[in-house]
Amino acid sequence: MAKINYKDKWMNFKSSANENWIRVKEFSIKHWTRFYEIAIANQNTNIRKYLMLYFAWIGFLLFVSFSYLVEKNPFSLLVPFNLFALPLHETRTLTKVYVSDGEQNIFPSDRLVYLQDSIKDDIRTLLAEIGRPPYFSNLAQVKDKIASSKLKRLPNLSIALVSIWVQNNGKQIILDFSSREIEREMGKYRFPKSSYDISEDGEEQQEQSSIESYYSAPSNFIDEKTIKEIESKKFTVLGLVIDCIEETLFAQYPNLEKIIFKIDGRSVESQGLYIHFVEPRTRETK
Repeated sequence: MAKINYKDKWMNFKSSANENWIRVKEFSIKHWTRFYEIAIANQNTNIRKYLMLYFAWIGFLLFVSFSYLVEKNPFSLLVPFNLFALPLHETRTLTKVYVSDGEQNIFPSDRLVYLQDSIKDDIRTLLAEIGRPPYFSNLAQVKDKIASSKLKRLPNLSIALVSIWVQNNGKQIILDFSSREIEREMGKYRFPKSSYDISEDGEEQQEQSSIESYYSAPSNFIDEKTIKEIESKKFTVLGLVIDCIEETLFAQYPNLEKIIFKIDGRSVESQGLYIHFVEPRTRETK
């Protein structure tokens, strides 16, 4: 087997590299000299050729720069309107959604809501909006009415909404809720604690609710007084949610005359937590 002479191979490679470098150098000097003559407007050259080369290089550099800035393939920039995203058209609708302070008042607010052509889907969306934090709303129109109120997020009953029936050409709507999902949602809800003072005769007197501390969902043990207070607040908050649903739907659908609430597919007859679901809501009684 013949021995490979690496020294001769290296010398041949070095010689070839030197020759190629000399050719590149001569080519660069030759063309740079021609470009320089065009740039200084030599009488022997055509100025339009310089302008063509100048703007061609500027266009190429801008093309490469934009492809780097937008982090896209340079060839994809050749597609029209693919450099920057076009502004999106606002598809949401300004809708009247009612919010509450979590105590006893509800207030109208303007909010951008994505509504579709289906009334059932829109009702679910509106119920979900009622359960969103109230700072998503535009409250400028009612600012004077709620200056001393602390708005609070309400429970999201769209999770518990099982079925929707629209009857009489939209004049009557029946909403069927799941009691299990309502109780689950109310169990996650954080109720504000009430502070108590001891009077001179030793009796506790309830003061204004404190919004700075809240009850969490019961974990192991809560005393009887706390349980009673939480149940009372559940009753109040659930009534506020129903009031907000009523006012929001009546404001959204001018032809709506009556809203009927059901629990687990049945009309409510009990006088407990679901007493707010018993009586139908009509526009005439508002």
